[in-house]
Amino acid sequence: MNFSPIRIIAAGWALVFAALHVIWAAGVPIGLGATPPMRGWFLAYDVAVAAGCLIGVAVALWGRRWMLIVVGAVPLVRGLIGIGLLVQQLITGSYSADPTLWVEPWFVLGGVLFMIAARRPSMPLIAADRR
Repeated sequence: MNFSPIRIIAAGWALVFAALHVIWAAGVPIGLGATPPMRGWFLAYDVAVAAGCLIGVAVALWGRRWMLIVVGAVPLVRGLIGIGLLVQQLITGSYSADPTLWVEPWFVLGGVLFMIAARRPSMPLIAADRR
């Protein structure tokens, strides 16, 4: 099959995200700072997110345009809300340094990758492509 590079990159993003959630579900706190591994609902959450990310891999590679938009909207909105909440905490002075601060841009990156993958082939990404 001939996949576009952006679809492969979006699938890679989803695969890395799925792998992280599998690792966290196994109780390894890598990337979570000094937080002890959580069980119960967090385990169920990690398993569900990993499964959703694997669906995202399939959508990135074989999905239709509308599927890419839906899959991209979820992490994009989640990341933007997270960034908005961080800004609110900074403004109100309630922010405390958190080693998981990197997750918000990661969500936004994934959403943007899927949205770019959803653009129509006839839609140039930048103005220079219109020549």
